[in-house]
Amino acid sequence: MLPFFSIIIPCHNVAHSVMGTLNSVAAQNERAFEVIAVNDGSSDTTLHVLESFNASFPFVIIDQKNKGLGGARNAGVTVAHGEFLAFLDADDLWEPEKLERVRETLHETGADLVCHDEYFVRAGTTVRNHRYGPRTKYLDLLFHGNCLSPSAVTVRRDAVVSLGGFSEDRRGHGVEDYDLWMRLARVGRKFYYLHESLGSYVLHDANMSAGPDFQECERFILEQHFSHLDATNPALARKISKRRALNDACAGWSRFQRGQWVAAFGDYQRALRGDFFGTTVWKYMAIGTFREIIRQTSTKLGKPKGTPA
Repeated sequence: MLPFFSIIIPCHNVAHSVMGTLNSVAAQNERAFEVIAVNDGSSDTTLHVLESFNASFPFVIIDQKNKGLGGARNAGVTVAHGEFLAFLDADDLWEPEKLERVRETLHETGADLVCHDEYFVRAGTTVRNHRYGPRTKYLDLLFHGNCLSPSAVTVRRDAVVSLGGFSEDRRGHGVEDYDLWMRLARVGRKFYYLHESLGSYVLHDANMSAGPDFQECERFILEQHFSHLDATNPALARKISKRRALNDACAGWSRFQRGQWVAAFGDYQRALRGDFFGTTVWKYMAIGTFREIIRQTSTKLGKPKGTPA
């Protein structure tokens, strides 16, 4: 009998975290699943950790040269047998009832894609419960941003295969999931948001969405989608300008937090040219500046006497 779920775990230098991820899969109440872990050119002991866990909890291991997240997930999709694909990053965790509740929801709603809420966790402590959604339509996702998380998404395998899977273009690395969600919405696939926290998104400094490079990759994906729109339409042109401005504002915020003030102000200037009256742009500028001032002040006050400022 074929599994209902194919769980796909891309792994790149995650020897420190993947054991906990696999343990959260092994603890699932729902058992109709297969696991496919893709070692994506790791230079640490990730492959050894996978093979060690495989001795007591058999699953498929794909060992390949580094292709990035899109290539790793696509490798898993290629060999998957499940009706639905459940993605899980190798530093995130699932609650034991995750697959059980998602399966019930799929049957109840007839959705092609289900995304549940997640706990945001840092250093073992829950920071907050994060609610995903509500956007389900293509233009809403494009103009207002990604509102889904890979580790919280389960999607019909045929829907993904019919679109050719994830983009493997490294210029959009880390944003290939956002691109896929938009392409699924564009062809009319049904999204459903399950507002139960069934997993944990683990926050750390290596999160791909934490730096300005993420906004550059997002901009690449956005421009690809903009190229399919009628930019001569004044309403669409205005929305494109506002979306570019939001991307610039986010990049500026990220750079400001890293002390890259000159580059940050360049991003902010571009954002203001694109959407001067946009409250979201001003919010990012204000919050980014305020947080950096607080951080700098706290750092100076915390230095011992005699330490240069």
